[in-house]
Amino acid sequence: MRRNKCFIAIVLISILLVAYGRVLATYGYEAPENAEGSRSLVLAALSLREGVFPWNMEVQDTHPIAVPTDSVALNLDGMETGEDEIRMTEGAGDALAASGEDAAGGSAGVTESDGTRPQAGPGAPEPPEKEHYLRPGDEGWPPEFITVDEDYFADALFIGDSRVVGLWAYAPIEGATYYGRTAMTITNMFSCKVETDADVKTVQEGLENHRFGKIYIKVGINEIGTGNTEYFVNNYRERLQELMALQPQALIYIQGVMHVDAHKDATERYINNTLINERNEGLRALAEEVGAIYLDINEVYDDESGCLPGDMTGDGVHLYAQCYTPWHDYLFTHAIPWGTVLPQQDTSGNKK
Repeated sequence: MRRNKCFIAIVLISILLVAYGRVLATYGYEAPENAEGSRSLVLAALSLREGVFPWNMEVQDTHPIAVPTDSVALNLDGMETGEDEIRMTEGAGDALAASGEDAAGGSAGVTESDGTRPQAGPGAPEPPEKEHYLRPGDEGWPPEFITVDEDYFADALFIGDSRVVGLWAYAPIEGATYYGRTAMTITNMFSCKVETDADVKTVQEGLENHRFGKIYIKVGINEIGTGNTEYFVNNYRERLQELMALQPQALIYIQGVMHVDAHKDATERYINNTLINERNEGLRALAEEVGAIYLDINEVYDDESGCLPGDMTGDGVHLYAQCYTPWHDYLFTHAIPWGTVLPQQDTSGNKK
């Protein structure tokens, strides 16, 4: 009888572990490539052993459900919603919306400004002559940053995880478009579902139907415990290849992973700043390789120990609402003139 009970207990535990592993997989976590046996079981075992889990399932798996139209801050920590999508603004960088029609000839869903929607703008400009571009290895590379105004972001798209959701909610740039989703990873980035003023779509559908002049990417914290830096960068490179194929005219900005606070840095095996720094160095090198621009947001947040200040975060990872302004301001002072960098660079670093 005791053996039967033990056997039943083992079976039940195995089923629960497999189910938990599948939950982890849906949040973008992946088992190491050399893992043997059930990958769901491997994921669950790693999570229990190392404390790696979808932290934003419990910390901030809540989203703003309406486009902010005034200065009232939305409470990401306390708002309850059963929605699986995030409502994001479809910005003025939509060339199709500028004409008032989508690819099928119908309304693109972005109208003249009525106090709730951004006014449709001219979209991404036509590329200048190629001899005006800088490429990795050219004299003057990397290009110097300039300070810009909000017009620069009229054709800009921000793609990212819950931190980008926070930027949109608390310190948005007027006219820019945001495709954000809590728990977004570089792996699931294109399949994430986001809701815009125009329609509900995945990131992939948004990129297929609209054109942007600049694209800012910020993902990486959700998969910090998955694989190694080489695996992460290779995965990131593959997504960039897809992005460049969909948006060949766009200037790509890769935003580094933001640090965590000192407590989480000292207590977490994977979600710590040593691993974050390794990933960021890989992203910096990748940006150099493909002709993208690397942005180190940590420059404006790090304390003297290189950590996110504890008084800026409640969970060690996410910023308080009032602490997104430095990131917002940083973007305005770290821009590249459109047409400076060759946007259709292949990902081998070879010149075209």
